[in-house]
Order: sequence, then C-alpha cells, then structure tokens
Amino acid sequence: MADVGKFSFPRLNNHNYVSWKFRMEMLLIREELWYVIDEPKVEPVTPQWIKDDKRARATIGLCVEENQFSIVKTADSAKEFWEKLRAYHEKATVTSRVSLLKKLCNFNLAENGEMESHLMQIEELFDRLTTAGQTLDESLKIAMILRSLPESYNGLVTALESRADSDITMQLTKENTEEYRLDDGEDGSEDGVYFDTNDTEETEDSLVLSEDDHEQLDENGVESVRRSSRVNRGALPRKLNDYVVGVATHTVDEPTSFKEAMISENRASWKQAMDS
Repeated sequence: MADVGKFSFPRLNNHNYVSWKFRMEMLLIREELWYVIDEPKVEPVTPQWIKDDKRARATIGLCVEENQFSIVKTADSAKEFWEKLRAYHEKATVTSRVSLLKKLCNFNLAENGEMESHLMQIEELFDRLTTAGQTLDESLKIAMILRSLPESYNGLVTALESRADSDITMQLTKENTEEYRLDDGEDGSEDGVYFDTNDTEETEDSLVLSEDDHEQLDENGVESVRRSSRVNRGALPRKLNDYVVGVATHTVDEPTSFKEAMISENRASWKQAMDS
C-alpha cells in the first residue's frame, strides 16, 4: 500500500492501472502538483516549478510497485514519468482486449454474492477495455451485466428484457439489480422481492381468468375485478393459486410503474403477467 499523508491506496502494478491512475491524479491535485503534468512547462523555468516537479515525480515514484521501476527509471520529469506509465499500461493491443473480453464473459455473480461489489468489478473491466481501445456501447454493457447474474435473478432479467430498449439504461439496470432482493430473506422466502420462476406445475386445478369468466362473474352478482388486458394462458405457479382464486372477489389495484409492481403485495402475480 502507498501511504501518502493521511491517504493509503494500492501501489501501481500490472493489473490496477485504471483505478491507480484516478487516485494518483486526485492526490497530485490535492497536493497542488498536478499542474506540472497537466500544463505546458513554464518558460522560463522557475525555482518553484522545479521544486514542484521533483515533489510530483517523487510522489508518483513512491506509489508504484518495484516491477514498474524499469518503465520510468530514465524519466527526467514528472510529466515524462507519467507519460511513460500511461504509454505502457494503455497500449491498445489485440492480446489485452481479448484477455479482458474473456474475463468479462466469464465473470459471474455467485448465488447470494455481493451485488454492489460485483457491479464495481464489472465497471472496472469496462474501463480497462476502454483503456485498451475497445469501447462497449451501453446496450452491450447492460447485456453483459444481466448475463452475469445467477438463476435467482431470472425474474428480474425477464422483466427488464420485456421493456422497450429505449427504456433500459445502465442506471435503471444497476438500481434494479441492487434492489431486487433487498427485502428478500436469507432463505429466499416470498417475504422479499424475489420470484421463483421455476416454481410451475401444470394441474387441472390451475385457474386462468378470461374475459368470459369475468362476464359470468358479473351475471352472478360477484364484484367485477380490474385486470390487465393481457390474459395469462397455461398453468400458473402453485404459489399464485390462492391469489388467482381470491382476485375473483376482490379488487386489485394495478401498479403504475415497474418498481411499484416489484414491491407490491401481489408482486408475484404482476411478474406472472409480465412473463406471459
């Protein structure tokens, strides 16, 4: 770890350039030394500039691992020091792009894994790909995030995929993946925002309400129910049987947004409707 004043962060190695570069730049800005790298060299050179250039070069040098010394040992100024590191680590080679793409495609979140950490690591891979000369568009980044999720997130993935492409953004994807199981119990119970998309069983007792069913209910004097214009077909999951039977005699307020549907009491039913 590099200890500079009150700050401590990992020294530069061959795997953390993107995050190190950001932290190093912030540190030099804080120490009022960044100008010797970011701005043209002053002419004539002043004693203050010479002093600050040496301080900046020493600060950078103390924040790199020994395996980086050969890259910068001939640098005569902080700017040259910085540029040699940049040229080495930002080289856009086919090999580095292939390696990062393989890593991204094989990067998966384990069941009960930490979502926030998972998203941060994926973002770092996106940044490293950009640095290597391969920029992914937003739709592909979203696809890679959804692809990396375990089976317990299948309900969320299906719900997002059912939306129009123009509605799905990186921000929306991150917010939904982080909040999806926020209220879920450790045992994956139905108390949380969690959908078991595999819990289906086709039985003769499965009940699906059609428009004709509603007309018959009205003729028998039973209170009509509000419902989506989309009719679910096929067997319902066992967990929805009680709800579907109960909906025939109770009014169910439809949510006005995806988020409301996901946190409503009848979220499982709305999920079934969206999947139809």
